[in-house]
Amino acid sequence: MCKDICTNWSFDQTGFDHASVACYPSGSGNDFIKYYGGPAPFLDLEAQLAGEEVQVDLMRAGDRLAINMVHLGFDAKVARTMLKVRRTPLIGGNKAYYTGVVAALLQPLATACRVYADDQLLTDGDLLLCTLACGQYVGGSFRCAPRSSNTDGLMDVCLAKPLSRFRFVTLIGAYTKGTHLDDPAMQDIVVYRRARQVRLEAEPPFTLLLDGELVEGGSVTVDLLPQALRFVVPRGAAPIAPQEPAANS
Repeated sequence: MCKDICTNWSFDQTGFDHASVACYPSGSGNDFIKYYGGPAPFLDLEAQLAGEEVQVDLMRAGDRLAINMVHLGFDAKVARTMLKVRRTPLIGGNKAYYTGVVAALLQPLATACRVYADDQLLTDGDLLLCTLACGQYVGGSFRCAPRSSNTDGLMDVCLAKPLSRFRFVTLIGAYTKGTHLDDPAMQDIVVYRRARQVRLEAEPPFTLLLDGELVEGGSVTVDLLPQALRFVVPRGAAPIAPQEPAANS
């Protein structure tokens, strides 16, 4: 799985100039490969062997790497429950994310953090969540970063301000479909930018979620590493087009 590759490797290309990485989708969500249309070509060994290398961006948070998403706030709370129930019948497996959402809604919906994108202050106070993305999907079906490209040398930065539980439930459909960036009902709570570096400043304990792995710590700088990894795209797979902004956004 990509999370095992990216968050557990130290980033040192010395001596591995010809190495590339492929992905076999054995997870419950397989979020990163949804960027390429889904798991079918990745499950085909012949398609993998006939694949084409592309150079994709990575995100570096301290000494760890992520290829798909870095989260703080609500999504990190969701993941904490997911990891506990993912092998539990009825509420685990591909339902684990939804179980995590329900559990997170029972907790406080605000995380105190200052967020800087390329030295521009985006927020200095409570937020619901902040997502840094090179991919587009999280939780198996939520298109949280619909404009993201993993080859453009930029992270998509999307943060949401705190809101009521009732309003959260009414807006989850737009977040799932990836229409939240242009949805008029969400413009007062969503802040969106692209950046090469993001600084997250918060008092510990502070939890980040890197490609499904929880990392405890304090304030951290996340850097975009452009075209840092050669990734094998199987024959028959292709990236989905990033969503274009609405004309009035």
